[in-house]
Amino acid sequence: MSSEKKPQMVSVDELRTRLNDMVQAGAINLGPNVQLKFGDDGLPQVMGPDTSSGSVSDSEAWDRISNIIDYLDSSAGPKSLSWCNALANLCKLGDTKFQNDGRLNISAWTIVDEAHQVSANDIEWLTTLLQSLGDDEGRNSGCERDHSHDNRPFSATVCRLLGFDPSYGTGPDAWENGLADQVLETDLRAYRLIDRTFSALKRLEGRSDCDDARFDDLQAARRHLRRFLKLDRIKALHKILEKKDFLILERKAKAALRDKMDSSP
Repeated sequence: MSSEKKPQMVSVDELRTRLNDMVQAGAINLGPNVQLKFGDDGLPQVMGPDTSSGSVSDSEAWDRISNIIDYLDSSAGPKSLSWCNALANLCKLGDTKFQNDGRLNISAWTIVDEAHQVSANDIEWLTTLLQSLGDDEGRNSGCERDHSHDNRPFSATVCRLLGFDPSYGTGPDAWENGLADQVLETDLRAYRLIDRTFSALKRLEGRSDCDDARFDDLQAARRHLRRFLKLDRIKALHKILEKKDFLILERKAKAALRDKMDSSP
């Protein structure tokens, strides 16, 4: 027979004392407002102010956000710069432990809504630019309009919508200083529309007379910019928040905000 002694069982109180000593000695690190409790089975559990709702990875809210992340990361997801940033920020929420569903929904919706607003503002700016170029009803149509609209941010705006960081600046030289090469390598059709619109806008800056040349440039700028706004990847930016997971996230976040306001003193 073996001469080894069986391990001696200790009581829950002794185990609690031993663990508390290890925490105080720094051998076990607990987060702020987090402590060890012992369940009915005698095993230690980590308890904190938000653990009653589960950790992020186990929550219903995180399951929904994971679906949104999968969509944004797929080939069908939007590729504008604001949505690419939103994807990265949503992924970071997975590192946030002990956050209840209400706060998680609010944080996620804030990220999503900001991404949508940035893209919507860029599209609105381009639509305003298109309207400032007049229409095709007559030869003198565009010449009688006020063309004081600032065209300088054009290249940076369209590139943000395509997912390119306009690190070359927002001025008139940004397109030729690097943005054009980036777009050309990845999307030939978008490159052609942007380059032709940009070239027409540049020529218009040097024309003041209401002549055939000016009309031709106005017509070219309108035609190519209108086609750019009709690209599938641009039109898709309008409908992202209409998807079910986004609609549910919006309602959950608004409900959490109402609860937060009702519970505040």
